[in-house]
Amino acid sequence: MCEGGCMARDPKTKQKRMEAPRDMPEWYWVRGLHDAQVLDMQLVEQTPDYAEKRPQYNYLEILVDSKGAMLDQSVERILLYNCKLLSGALPEMGKDTLWWLRDTLTPLSKEKYKLDLVLESGKGRHISLEIQFAFARVDR
Repeated sequence: MCEGGCMARDPKTKQKRMEAPRDMPEWYWVRGLHDAQVLDMQLVEQTPDYAEKRPQYNYLEILVDSKGAMLDQSVERILLYNCKLLSGALPEMGKDTLWWLRDTLTPLSKEKYKLDLVLESGKGRHISLEIQFAFARVDR
């Protein structure tokens, strides 16, 4: 982590990644959600309203119980708008308890982000998702 905030390049992708709180969007869970329980994840398709500044085509809704998270215990729901799953598959909910293990937020452009998310099942299996999205809303 850089002192006072900086942008670092990922050695594999050469893309910039955020390193400190001052580089993060205001909606981001800067302190981390490690050990938050993932209650539900679903992709919701929408009919876009083209009169809006940023029409919404879809969103990924992630419901979490962050009371058991190590640091940020305020997050209840995360909405990632105009998202695309780049790798991985959404887990089948209800089969096993899922826990938020770690995530990395990478800016792709001024209004596009990539979230690399790793979940862990109660059986110790890791689930990796790579999600691209345009903007987000976090309910606390």
